[in-house]
Amino acid sequence: MANPIKGEVAFEHDGKKYLFVLGFLAMAQLERKTGKTVQEISQSLGGVKVLVDVFQAGMLRHHGTMTEAELTDLMDSMGMDKINEVLGEAIQLMSEKVGGQGAENPLPARMEGNGASPSFIANG
Repeated sequence: MANPIKGEVAFEHDGKKYLFVLGFLAMAQLERKTGKTVQEISQSLGGVKVLVDVFQAGMLRHHGTMTEAELTDLMDSMGMDKINEVLGEAIQLMSEKVGGQGAENPLPARMEGNGASPSFIANG
């Protein structure tokens, strides 16, 4: 069961339950992996790799043994609408936890687009 106080977002896909969280562990993982701050990541144009890195970081706490191939297979199966839903909720919870109500999000509030790529990657 998800704990929103911890920033956890529960989702189910193909009969399996997952917990996604963009907490400090995920943010530290993103910064280590990319060599950029979370703020720089949110403003960078990186393509699909950035989306995969963010999603992988969010799955780390509860699904850390998932390989990149398993993760990207899950993402392919979920589609952009479901990915956006999970990321949007997690980003909202993270921003409230880190900065309080109304704080500026360290990542975009929602990764919107035409379903092929998130807007913070596609727009430049």
